[in-house]
Formats: sequence, C-alpha cells, structure tokens
Amino acid sequence: MPWLAITWNNDRLLLLTAKGTGASLAFDRAISVELDRGSDSLIREKIRETVLKERLGRMDAIIVLPRGDVEIRPMSFPYVPVEELPALVRFQAAREFNGYDPVSPLDFLLLHERSAAASQSTATVPVLGRRVLATAIPSSQLQKWNELCESCQLKLRRLVLSPCETASLWRQSESFNESATDLLVELDSEEASQTVVCRGQPIFMRSPRLMSGSFVEDAGGISGIMRDAGDSGDSETLPSLIAELKRTRFAVRNETPPVTIESIILCGTGEEHAKAAALIEKAMDSPVTLFDPWTKRARTGELRAGPPPFAEQFAPLLGAILAAANNRPGDLDLLNPKRKPEILARRRIAMTAAVVAVVLVVAAIAFGFYRRAVLQRELQQLKEHIGTLQKEADLVGKQREQLTAVEQWSEKRVNWFEQLDWLSTRLPPARDVKLTSLNVSVLPGTGVGGEIAKMDIKGLARNNEVIAPMEAGLRDAAHDVQSGQKRADTADPRYGFYFDLIVYVKEPDKNTAPKPASKPIVPPIAGPEGEPQAVPPETIEAEYTENN
Repeated sequence: MPWLAITWNNDRLLLLTAKGTGASLAFDRAISVELDRGSDSLIREKIRETVLKERLGRMDAIIVLPRGDVEIRPMSFPYVPVEELPALVRFQAAREFNGYDPVSPLDFLLLHERSAAASQSTATVPVLGRRVLATAIPSSQLQKWNELCESCQLKLRRLVLSPCETASLWRQSESFNESATDLLVELDSEEASQTVVCRGQPIFMRSPRLMSGSFVEDAGGISGIMRDAGDSGDSETLPSLIAELKRTRFAVRNETPPVTIESIILCGTGEEHAKAAALIEKAMDSPVTLFDPWTKRARTGELRAGPPPFAEQFAPLLGAILAAANNRPGDLDLLNPKRKPEILARRRIAMTAAVVAVVLVVAAIAFGFYRRAVLQRELQQLKEHIGTLQKEADLVGKQREQLTAVEQWSEKRVNWFEQLDWLSTRLPPARDVKLTSLNVSVLPGTGVGGEIAKMDIKGLARNNEVIAPMEAGLRDAAHDVQSGQKRADTADPRYGFYFDLIVYVKEPDKNTAPKPASKPIVPPIAGPEGEPQAVPPETIEAEYTENN
C-alpha cells in the first residue's frame, strides 16, 4: 500500500512517500520544495502542483497540519464516564474555538490523570477530573482538503497535527522513557516547535516565532542558529530560542497539577546539532539529547543512499506514516475523530444483527433447498417403490385371474382330467393304436350341464380288426361313440388303417359317475416373457401323441 505524507513550514513544502505496512514498510522518496508562505489556498495549489509534477497520485494521503495552522484548547470537565466526553467537548468547543460550527471537524486527546502530589508519578488518582486537549478546524477547510486530494487522485486517510506525530515517532525510539517528561524541539528557519511529552502524551504544544536576529539571512534552521552563534560558544547568542524554551518550561510548571521537564530532545544529528545541544544544555541546566528520526528506518529507491536534506524536518511525516501503516490511531485526527463508544457499539450491534440476519436468511434458503432435495429424493424413492408394488400387484392380479379361470373351468360338470384318465384306460395298447389328434370341446346344447361335451379322436390302427373292439370299449353308460372314416393308410408301416371317431360324454349314472375331483390349484402358466398367462376357460384342447 503506497503512502504519501504532506506537511509544510514557513519556507518549505515537504512530501514523504512509503510502501508497505507493518514490518515491511519502507520509505522511498523525500521531496523538499521551497515555499513562499502565503494563504492556505496558495499552499494547497503548491501541493497540487508538486504532486502532479512528481506523479504521486493513486496513494493514501496523510495531511500533517503545522501547529500554527490549528487551534488547540485545553479543557477540563468533572470526572465523567469516557463515553460522555465527545458530547461534552463538542458542547464546550462552541465557546472555545473561533468560527466553530456544529459540523466542524473536532477531535480531542484525553490526558492521563496525574496526582497533584507528583507530576511525574505513575499514580492515576482521579482527583482532578477529566482533562483533554481539543482541536478543530472549519468544515470548509476539510472540504477543500478533500477536493485537493480528489484533484490529485489521492485518497485522504488522515488529517493530523505535526507535534502529535513527532511525539508518536519519539515514543517508538529506543531512548524513550515512558515515565519521564520530555520537551521535543524542532527548528525551522523562523519557528521552534516545542512539544511537552508527559508519559508518552503531548500535553503542551507551541510554535513560537524566533527573533530574526538569531538567524543569518537565507540560512534556515539549525545552520542559521549556529552561524549566528559564532565561535564564542556563549549561550547569549541564542537569546530568542533559549527564551522560548524557558517560557515553555515555566508554562507547564503552572499547569494543574504542575509538570517538570526532565530533559530536552532536539530533533536532528550532526556537528551543528551537537553544538546547539551543548549551548542549550548549558543555558537550561537540563540534559539535551539528540534525536535522529531516520534511525532504523527502512529506505529504498532515492533514499537508499541516506536521509534527505533537512532530514530532521521530516520527523512528523515519518511518525504519521508509521502510525497509519501499523493501524495505530493518531492522538489528534480531525478526519477520524473520537466518538461516543455506545454509538460505535450500536453500530457494531446493528452490523452484527444485519450479518446474523443475512446468515439466517441464507441458512433458511439453504435449508429450504436442502429440504426440497431431500423431499424430492424421498418422492423418487416412493415412486420407485410404488412402481415395484404395482408390478407385484399386476402379477398377483394376473395370478388371481388365472386361478379364477381354473376354478371356473374345474367347476364344470365335465371333469376333463377324469375323462382323459378314463380314455387312457379304455384305449388299446400302443402297438395296436396310435392317436394322432385329440380335441375336446364343450358346446351349448342339451348334454351334461346343458352342454355338449365331446372328444374328437383321430389316429392310426394296426389293422381294421382293432377298430371295432376299440369303439366298443369306449361305449358305456356315460359315453357314446360316433364312428367316422376308416381307410387304409400306408404312411406308417406299423399302422395300416386311419380312423376318426367322436366320443360324447353323456349324463353319468349316479352309481357309475366318477366322484368329482377337488378343485385343482394350477400354477400360473408362463407367457412368452416369463409373465403369467391365463388359460381360456371356454375351450380346452389337448393333443396326445405317442411314438413307439
């Protein structure tokens, strides 16, 4: 993710770019452009011109406002819950800030609670109520910054204050002592930005303008101061800077509770800064430490060879990018101000409820599709089962029809099984007679049971003498025989005569009639495809053929 931080001072516009997040963050470009300090519109136009010229679009932008461009007001309140502070600060801001309107961007920093007995103590006895530092800008100014970023194809992510970002960078230094109270000093050609950092928080910020006598014309920052100091080493050659440092120390001593500055931190390194530190330490009677903002900062691209010119003036830009890249909130961020926790909680609850509702709806829809699929699968299984049962029912129905047909057939007065059995006992042996055709039929008439039952027999006889005894043997009280044709037949050498005759089944005598047979249970007759096939009850034809 590319980052672009922008700030300016009295004579210079500073831009710093970086890529990555967290441990992979690396700074690649530092741009310093001379600036004729004028109105805010001229500064924004210079920024737009530089961004377009250097092709720095399509980045996440951080605007770092100098201390002199914003109002900062300390406020005190009774000891109220933290969630009530945003409303109280906004209410008090209407009387504290010039040109404030209800929609003005406003943010505040809740200061640590300090006991009145020891300002450097870590005790947090809530006897002093709530103390905050609040800052605000007109809403029109925020709109102009947004318009500037849109015209440069930048995405404005933060709108922070320069002293707070320098303090943020100092907190990450190895020399930082959380329990100490330090005075951070940053110098440019005309101002000395001073920030009192107590227990890691910037509690007091001022950027006094130094007297022009402290500088050589056209020499900026610490170089100008040291040229004016000369070789005498006398601290009186720095009257304006020393005087402002003493005023700051005196001002924080009058805070409630009082604050004592333990050390002075001068941003910058090198011989000139070391000389200035020695002079300040002698005049202020306080230890002075040099702070190099570029120490252990990953650099690539144009910065691979080393820090840029005016390296110490990039300290707030370094702090702003490091905080944003590591997703740490700024001490004072006018684009992302602090809000009531319950509002955030309600938003979280609403978002959670919305997510839960969406999840439930999706789950309900998914369950509906799942249930539909299950029911369709069960329906298909039931259809298959019904089909199987239908086939079995059809088979059973056919078997019932066959059994019914057999029962109807067996209930006739003429029992053809008995008649066939009777015929087999009355016919001559096979060496004398061979039947070639036997047809049995029942026709409407006046015979047995109101029907005419007969057996049409055709066959071959060994000789003519066999036929007459056979016909006689077939006649009895229950049967009558009607002779038919008789002729010689040489088709089969074993049998020399062809004959045909009809045996009629008459009303049997009660004494000679065979006993009715029990109703037979005839199994289904298999059809062509293995399915049961009903036997027609009207006509039963049987063919008996016997070969020697």
